[in-house]
Amino acid sequence: YAEAVHGAIDITTLGDITAGAEGIYALAAGGGSVTIDLTGDILQSTTGISAMSADGAIQVDMTGDINSSGRGIFAQSANAAVTVNQYGTIQAGGDGIHASTTGDDDGILIEALKRYPGLECLYILDENGVQTTETYCSGAKLLRRPSPLFRPAPKGTDQSLKDYFLLIQAGLPQFASEPYISRASGSLCLTVSRVFESVDGRRCVLCADFDCGDVPGITPKPGC
Repeated sequence: YAEAVHGAIDITTLGDITAGAEGIYALAAGGGSVTIDLTGDILQSTTGISAMSADGAIQVDMTGDINSSGRGIFAQSANAAVTVNQYGTIQAGGDGIHASTTGDDDGILIEALKRYPGLECLYILDENGVQTTETYCSGAKLLRRPSPLFRPAPKGTDQSLKDYFLLIQAGLPQFASEPYISRASGSLCLTVSRVFESVDGRRCVLCADFDCGDVPGITPKPGC
């Protein structure tokens, strides 16, 4: 498990990994590169390898098998090259290998997080309440998580029953939630959602989580 607010991440490991969550999780939130070199198997994981960078290149080299309930290998950078070389068998409940350079909406969200330090997370929903981007979070805020069990929701998560989507669907152009404990960071936050139209004419909802843990007099409700 490795996160960097600034700088690169380099992981080299020899041997098998058995994990209840990710086998290897690496996030370079400040835009550094991520390099993972693994010889061995990853067993009983939710995701075998998760490698993400805001702007840097990602290189994953693995010799061994992966057995995971979710994705085998997830590698994503907003604006740089992503290379995955895997020699072995992947048995996964989701994508065997997902490797992408996102740009577009994802790149815009990452740039916004860099520019506005009060933001905790940003993500976009489609007209059905399903995330069309990853949940991009402030690296500094994620480093303060009380437990690694708090994780940002991945692309494809159904958020259609959340109040910040339901009330937009009911006709509000913008909505601000009550404070709650974020499942992404474990901190006290509130979500502001707003309707916008994408460049190709799709109706979308921008969701922005703001850290309000330092605001006095706010009582959290259960995470949503």
